[in-house]
Amino acid sequence: MEKEHLNPVRIFAICLMWIFFLSTPTLFAQVESAWPTGKVIDTVHLKDSSGDSYSLYLPENYQPSVPTPVLFVFDPAARGSLGVDTFREAAGSRGWIVVCSNVSRNGPYEKNFEQAGSLFSDVLTRFSIDPEMIFVAGFSGGARLATTLAVLSGQIRGVIACGAAFSPNAGQMPLPGVSFAFTGIVGTKDMNYQEIWKAGDWLDRIQVPHRLFFYDGVHSWPPRAHLQRAIDWMIMEAQDVGNLDTSLVLNAYETDKNIADTLYASGRFYESRWEYRQLKQQYPSLTDADDTSERLSQIEKSKDFKKEEKAFEEVRETEDRLRKQYSERFRSELDKNPLSVNIKWWSQQMQVLEKKYGESEIVAENNMYARIVNQLFAMPIEASEGFRRNEEVERSLYCNELLTVLFPDNGRFKIRMAEDLARLNRPDKMIDILEDLRASGYSNTSYIRNNRFFKPYLDRPDFPFK
Repeated sequence: MEKEHLNPVRIFAICLMWIFFLSTPTLFAQVESAWPTGKVIDTVHLKDSSGDSYSLYLPENYQPSVPTPVLFVFDPAARGSLGVDTFREAAGSRGWIVVCSNVSRNGPYEKNFEQAGSLFSDVLTRFSIDPEMIFVAGFSGGARLATTLAVLSGQIRGVIACGAAFSPNAGQMPLPGVSFAFTGIVGTKDMNYQEIWKAGDWLDRIQVPHRLFFYDGVHSWPPRAHLQRAIDWMIMEAQDVGNLDTSLVLNAYETDKNIADTLYASGRFYESRWEYRQLKQQYPSLTDADDTSERLSQIEKSKDFKKEEKAFEEVRETEDRLRKQYSERFRSELDKNPLSVNIKWWSQQMQVLEKKYGESEIVAENNMYARIVNQLFAMPIEASEGFRRNEEVERSLYCNELLTVLFPDNGRFKIRMAEDLARLNRPDKMIDILEDLRASGYSNTSYIRNNRFFKPYLDRPDFPFK
């Protein structure tokens, strides 16, 4: 009989079932107690022999005998300390443990599933965890991984997704009946801004509890204030109304109300209507006694609101069209043989985008411009990283050449292009690119000379960085 091979997804699910059994109150004797509280611990090695590690924050009131909520964080670049420190204040103020992997990063999900299974196993058997209060969070690719883990495990109470929402794989999307709540946090200039909106539309359709938070910003970990909003919403969603801390609810209401009022006062009516609607849904008894309903009525009668609403709708359609256009063009050029960047076409697109949207007086169009430019950066850089992992250096070279066309003032992409040329044993072209880099004002000679791809060529008389 042929031996059955378990795929990483099934391994992860089995690991979670086992560790939840181990974390029942009868086995608290296994919990370790010799850990400092109230500070970030950069490196905690897993008990297994994998060599993996994570960063850890135990709240000041942590007690090994008391089951405690935990937040597992996933950073796209495996920056464990950054992930923990990002949530330390917001989660720590609510008595949560925060954990972030030092090894899980953007890349193949199979490897991430195995690493996540080991991480969960270590934390849930090492610390006193409340099995009913296990949350996951992530930024960008880490957010998609966090949501996927919640979908596959069926054991996660809530997801805090920052700067992205769901895995692109259909089998890893939330479906009706999922057992977790979802918060999405995204900046108005983040390339995945529309992705978060669409995630909210989908969760509405399948009736999954969710809340979206928006702020003025780019593709990065959100400000602490918005992480606090997300965590407080999770607590309110997870606990029975009768058990909620009244001060937490009032503080959350006041924060949300202040944000809505500030947007309203600054004339951002479309966004303020969104916030006021969230207020009415989240705090019905409190908004019945304030001016939220009156404000909503005023906004929806306003000509300025209707103009903003139209602009937002038009931007959404335009952004979808442009993203599709650029993605299809990128894929079609990658499929050509030989590979070649259409320098003229891409350069013209950047000029048109800046003139039509970057210089627009309409805020929604300005924000869309920033998001499209971010997409044009992320699309080739992420593809290049994947091609490099798979030793598809020619295709990586195409991506990095495209980046030099789109962002000619960024020396980083010229270096990446030269690296690929070195790996392809095209030293003359590599020298040309490095010479162009030096002529543009780049002066970090030590970085270039210590770059492992350039070391075989350092003794060439024409090597630009001496």
